Amino acid sequence: MTAQMSSGLSALLERYFQSFNNKNASEFFSLFADEISIVDGFSPYRWHGPGAHQKWWKDAETWAKAGGVTGETIVVDKVHFCEADEKYGYAFVAATLTIKLSGGAPIVRAGTLVFTFVKEGKDWKTHGHAWGRLS
Repeated sequence: MTAQMSSGLSALLERYFQSFNNKNASEFFSLFADEISIVDGFSPYRWHGPGAHQKWWKDAETWAKAGGVTGETIVVDKVHFCEADEKYGYAFVAATLTIKLSGGAPIVRAGTLVFTFVKEGKDWKTHGHAWGRLS
């Protein structure tokens, strides 16, 4: 993704976006640490603790169904900043979310994702993420 990002974190983010875009929940869930925090633009807006990623996924599916969403993809535009030590990491990512609606034109939203990471054994895991809409 960027020269600043280690290969382990880059691979983790690649898998994160690929599994989200393919709606592969089991792969997506495997990328998270046990204790996490998520902030996103739909109610209840914040998920925290063990299993928060699964609760967020369920709430996202409920939100999408209620809004007539038939598909959504997110594409990384640029990794603006990434830093990591031996145990923890942080990344600031510009991204574009495209939402397809039944019977309507797609909605395209520029935004940012802020990630935190934690190393569990030899593997990096997502420790949390927050989505911020720019449009």
